[in-house]
Amino acid sequence: MRIIFHIPERLSSEPSRASQIRPLKIIHEFEKMGYKVDLVVGTGHERKKCINRIKKNILLGVKYLFVYSEATNTPTLLTEDSHWPLYPFLDFSFFHFCKKNSIKIGLFYRDVYWVFYPNKSYFKQKILWLFYHYDIVKYNTLIDVLFLPSLEMKLHIPNLSVKCIEALPSGVTLKHVLQTNSSYIRLLFIGAVGGLYDLRLLIEAVAHSQKVKLVVCCNKDNWEREKANYADILNENIEIVHKKGEDIVDLYRNTDIACVFFRDCEYLDFAVPYKLYESIGYSCPVLANINTLTGKYVEDNKVGYTCEYNIDSLKMTLDNLSIEHINELRSNIQKVACENTWEKRCCKIIDVLTNRV
Repeated sequence: MRIIFHIPERLSSEPSRASQIRPLKIIHEFEKMGYKVDLVVGTGHERKKCINRIKKNILLGVKYLFVYSEATNTPTLLTEDSHWPLYPFLDFSFFHFCKKNSIKIGLFYRDVYWVFYPNKSYFKQKILWLFYHYDIVKYNTLIDVLFLPSLEMKLHIPNLSVKCIEALPSGVTLKHVLQTNSSYIRLLFIGAVGGLYDLRLLIEAVAHSQKVKLVVCCNKDNWEREKANYADILNENIEIVHKKGEDIVDLYRNTDIACVFFRDCEYLDFAVPYKLYESIGYSCPVLANINTLTGKYVEDNKVGYTCEYNIDSLKMTLDNLSIEHINELRSNIQKVACENTWEKRCCKIIDVLTNRV
């Protein structure tokens, strides 16, 4: 059984971003399930060679069950390092070739951040929007199934008319994490700091707490740009670290609660950060804003704590935390994780593309 995996960018052997982790996990899971995965990845020049090889296979009679593609956060035509459209017909003409040869195409569109947070440069914004909209036009005519992180997201994709739209299980890597009995409760935030991910409220609440401490793990350059915004509220309750790769595992193993706690905004009404599912994979309860899709997920699945985005509500939630309840939550989180593994995600992709369209 052969399938095609397409993504218009290079894949790192040591990924640190969700957009890089997810494709590698999916490829690996498809291979574990017994599929021969032919890749169309890399630069335009590299993808062209992959495409020519696959086209030759198809013309020689090789059968492919489907194409599974992942969109990047950059428009398809601008994914070269130069961000110039050097291969304007490469990817979509390949999709057209596959469609012509009766090969179903599913594409995962991971977010519409560009709709809510456009580029600050008016000229760049207009150019980017043109290319983002061009992607959607092509999806409407070429894609059989559009996969999304949540069905709520489809309402925010401009001019979308793909008929079959499906939400995918998140993809969770199950990790064994021991229960903890520390004298204080340890919170963890991993990710970018600033902008949408404003941590002032969280840091201020922890700084005044007698029972919790917080580790913030972010890129060093990111922190250098933002630290002045937090200088007045930092104290010994907050530790800033810059770790990645396997060092992240140690952070989770020394954490009681992972924080996915941000200011209310329309974008978070349908977007679910990858860190939510990463935390669930580590059986780590999650602290989330009650007014986001993440918060709804946490409440519906009983995998953590939610509160309003204000200092009083957050302080009250932190004051009422207990290690005993956190350890009780871990067993339920493990059940939820089992329903959201990479295998479950791949099984749904296969089912939709082979049985439903």
